[in-house]
Amino acid sequence: MGEGKRIVPRGSWGAVPPKPEIERQRYERPLPKVIDHVVIHHTAFPADYPPNALQQYAQGSGWDDIAYHFYILGDGTIYQGRELRYVGAHAGESEEANLSHDITKDPDYGSIGIALAGNFSGETDYATEAQIRSLRWLIGSLRHDYPKIVRDHVVLHREVDREITKKRGYTPTRSKQTDCPGNGLAKQIKKL
Repeated sequence: MGEGKRIVPRGSWGAVPPKPEIERQRYERPLPKVIDHVVIHHTAFPADYPPNALQQYAQGSGWDDIAYHFYILGDGTIYQGRELRYVGAHAGESEEANLSHDITKDPDYGSIGIALAGNFSGETDYATEAQIRSLRWLIGSLRHDYPKIVRDHVVLHREVDREITKKRGYTPTRSKQTDCPGNGLAKQIKKL
């Protein structure tokens, strides 16, 4: 990561180890060759919802670990979530990945998930300025480290079906479109 803001590593916030099954989701190629998208989410949890509670929720809901690679609280603190060496579990699924069990056909493949704590579904439900500053810095750092993340490859979760899954030639599995990351945050993101 570039210089500037500090990312709180997993060991510093008390992360428990991911479930062993996560090893099936390890990238087999060097990350700069596969990382090409950033997907932005909201959690719908309070702005001060701690990362260890998010991990406990995720693992209790059947995921191997936190679904996202980074998590930004309302005060702007950035936490390391799922390690980047593992494919995330945040962007959705494709029919082709489910049928073939080929993770490279999953929209999460090559996508870094960033979640902001909070619920921004309303037109005037906005992320804090601290979150937006941290998000801007983090995206800039990721784009520096992973040159395949071009401007058009920073997408909202609700854009994944159109901007990742279909553009890669796959079929989304969602029957209902998600609102994530909410209309308020979507407005803020478009201004970045």
